[in-house]
Amino acid sequence: MYENFSKIYDEMMEYLEYDEWLLLILNNFSDNVKKVLDIGCGTGELSIRLKRLGFSVVGIDISKGMLDKAKEKDRNIKFIQGDMKNFKLKEKFDAAIMIFDTINHLLDEKELKKTIKNVYNHLNEGGIFIFDIATRELMNDMFPEDYFVDDREDMTIIWQHEYNKQEDLDYILTSFFVKKEDNIYERIDEEYTKKIFDENTMDTICSEEGFEILKKVKNNNTAGDRIFYFLKK
Repeated sequence: MYENFSKIYDEMMEYLEYDEWLLLILNNFSDNVKKVLDIGCGTGELSIRLKRLGFSVVGIDISKGMLDKAKEKDRNIKFIQGDMKNFKLKEKFDAAIMIFDTINHLLDEKELKKTIKNVYNHLNEGGIFIFDIATRELMNDMFPEDYFVDDREDMTIIWQHEYNKQEDLDYILTSFFVKKEDNIYERIDEEYTKKIFDENTMDTICSEEGFEILKKVKNNNTAGDRIFYFLKK
């Protein structure tokens, strides 16, 4: 899954302000946080930053390609292939993070419930869970005409979007045209599906699975219109 995407993920995300996301996370860690679980860690950028600050970090991702890239960057972090709905580790953590609308890749409430419960079971008592969700406003802003083009010096990215109202799912086809030698371009396609969960559903499931919602923050400065959740076990 996302094996093609992993080849150019870091290039696509080169303008993302990882340190802003990191600061948002750190500002909501308690002094007791020592061990962190990074779910949907991708190529490991946040895991590596957390480790540099002295945290013990484990990264989980469903994509072997993403994890291979992460391991190339830091062989001393434990990066594990696993599905956020059902991974099983033999240790618990003081905090878990699930960033960059990872949770929107769950496609229904059943999957959401399983994931929230799984995270809960991997946290110590008092553990913190931080995640963000993309909003319908973000999708509408990004795809006003159901497509979006990002033209860069060595890469052009074209997103094609379709919202299926009956299924309440967003289907996205991303085509990357990557400049190689002699002005030859390689095309890489990746398809994925997202679910925009409403706040009431998210609040209910988080509470039913035992979490206390410490706060929710709507943020449109970090990376488009999204809501950050801060939960406590």
